[in-house]
Amino acid sequence: MAILGKFGVEVTVDGTLAREYDDDDNAPVKPNSVTKYVEAIAGAGFGFVVRVDPSYRFTDEDSLFVGLYIDGKSGGDPLITRQWFEDRVRRGRTPMISVTGKYAVRSSGPAFYKFEFANLETRRSPDGETLPIRY
Repeated sequence: MAILGKFGVEVTVDGTLAREYDDDDNAPVKPNSVTKYVEAIAGAGFGFVVRVDPSYRFTDEDSLFVGLYIDGKSGGDPLITRQWFEDRVRRGRTPMISVTGKYAVRSSGPAFYKFEFANLETRRSPDGETLPIRY
């Protein structure tokens, strides 16, 4: 689980927690960020489970914004409200949300789009490194 302070995020694949791999790239890490990798199976549905430690304490805010990004694009922006969080904690339940897609508004009305892994084609570089083919 990627953990940053009192917040944790796990990836699910077809409803099952995915095995995570550490980022072994030596690139500089942004402050307050964590990078993990999971195996992408073409066509499989995926999602995120976001957990907040019950010891988290709201100060002046009424809600927490959860910014999820997939390949640099917004993957949804769920909110955790103070009232919802405190109700979960009072009932002895772990405050967590599951995000498996995002809503979009179309002329025909709202539509829900599930997250799915795309088919990723790769090629070998002259030095043997596996590289994605970009279209």
